[in-house]
Amino acid sequence: MMLALPYANISNLLGIEDGLVYLLYPLCLALFVVANLQNFNTKVPADGIALIIYITLGASIFSYLTGYIETQQVVDSFFKFALFILLFDLVKSHGHRSANFILKNYSNVFFWSLILSLFVYAFIKKPEFIFYDGSASRFGGFHFELFNFCFSSALCCASLIYKDINKAIIFCILCFLMYVSKSNFSFIYILVYLVSFHTNILSSLYLRRLATMAVLTAPVFIGLLLDELSFLSVLSVRESTSFDHSGSSVFARLYPYSLAYSQLISDGVFSLLPGGFGYLESTDLVKNDINSFGGTGSPKELVNLGVILFSVLIFIMLKKIPKVVPQELRLVNFIWFSTISFISFGSGFFNLFAWIILASLFNWRKTHV
Repeated sequence: MMLALPYANISNLLGIEDGLVYLLYPLCLALFVVANLQNFNTKVPADGIALIIYITLGASIFSYLTGYIETQQVVDSFFKFALFILLFDLVKSHGHRSANFILKNYSNVFFWSLILSLFVYAFIKKPEFIFYDGSASRFGGFHFELFNFCFSSALCCASLIYKDINKAIIFCILCFLMYVSKSNFSFIYILVYLVSFHTNILSSLYLRRLATMAVLTAPVFIGLLLDELSFLSVLSVRESTSFDHSGSSVFARLYPYSLAYSQLISDGVFSLLPGGFGYLESTDLVKNDINSFGGTGSPKELVNLGVILFSVLIFIMLKKIPKVVPQELRLVNFIWFSTISFISFGSGFFNLFAWIILASLFNWRKTHV
């Protein structure tokens, strides 16, 4: 699963964007099914987060039967979340080992992907592949999106911190990686790093929970207020001419939030209930908007899960925030807030690898608290 982000778009060599998951996900699913059969382990995971997935999958079936979700969305959801449940149960049982394994190895996986991508670029130059925007000004390696590259870079730096590399060197590495990506989201990870390691703000469990809720709900409020946020254009690290689709890279990234909020208003009282995975992407509001990129982050899942279920999910996550000894807290905070920022603001709220990391953190050194 650690290959899913750093090598996601290597399939572009064959003309398939972000295609590595089509190989990795079936392989992982097959391995877990075989392992469970060998161990005679047929129990159904009943963790609170797993229960939310079950309910939403049930809503997906209902919405499909009533014509609200397309067949492809249902098939993709059931395949992905079958693997999600298996992974979640495995990591729940071996969370600390999982976290150690990821942190010990991720920097190696990440740096090798960058080195190999540069080697490939020396022989094969394709648009939006390794270097983006038709020039060599934005680098993302084999990552499918520069947003993913930023999260992957942050996780790489967490891996280096775990290995006791000097934090000043790591901060320089993080800033360099954020700079070469030129992503509008890069400053978030630098801010998370600085707050985690150079302040005591997140030492309080209460403040960690408050900050977590803010990160998970901020995209929803951005969707509500998007037309009033034209000042965000000044935060764009790339040239921006106007606060609209054609002129602002910031607006283009945030616009799906606004679509999701509009769908909540359209659904009225039914927005309290789950529509099912893929519900937002199947709505006329999204399909009929030529500027839409589909659903994104927390606002999309707020529509799919429904207000009630989404609120329950946030409550469960707040209860599961890891309680760790002080010497580990800064690293855990950096990983935690980097990960929830990725799932909340990014295109894949239920990104499998990101949730493996969260599930690992849920079980981080419980015996040492």
